[in-house]
Amino acid sequence: MERLAGSRILARPVGLFILIIFCMAVGVLSSLISGSGPSPWYDALLKSPLNPPSWTFGVVWPCLYAFMGLSVWLIMRTPETPDRRLALILFWLQLAINFTWSWVFFDQHWLGWSVAHIGILWIVLALTIWRFSRIRPLAAWLLLPYLAWITFAGHLSYAIWDLND
Repeated sequence: MERLAGSRILARPVGLFILIIFCMAVGVLSSLISGSGPSPWYDALLKSPLNPPSWTFGVVWPCLYAFMGLSVWLIMRTPETPDRRLALILFWLQLAINFTWSWVFFDQHWLGWSVAHIGILWIVLALTIWRFSRIRPLAAWLLLPYLAWITFAGHLSYAIWDLND
């Protein structure tokens, strides 16, 4: 992944488009692989009173993936340093964890593991934000809505686990 992260093209304006599309593709592919979305299994689950309507996820996630793409692009445009390298490793790691969460929850129906999984995602994302803040504060700020959404998603996951286990 460092070869991709070090690519000069990704630091150019066209790289912004590529990175946003890549982040969104991760989300779309995750949904397709996991079968996330409306399903008899999911519909039958007891949910938190704070659970938003299903259409909300289709609006929020593309915005968050776009912010992720912009955020990582801003980091890609900075000089290569050990701090930048670690920040990018954390970013790609959190994206991979994000990718697998839907499979754990929607495909495998591992409710307890999905809560642990989102907790790990939250920690890695918080570390990514901290590292980004040391390199380019705007890049870190762009990830804060994602952290807020993951915090909320953690509540929703825990509620589903608690109410249905």
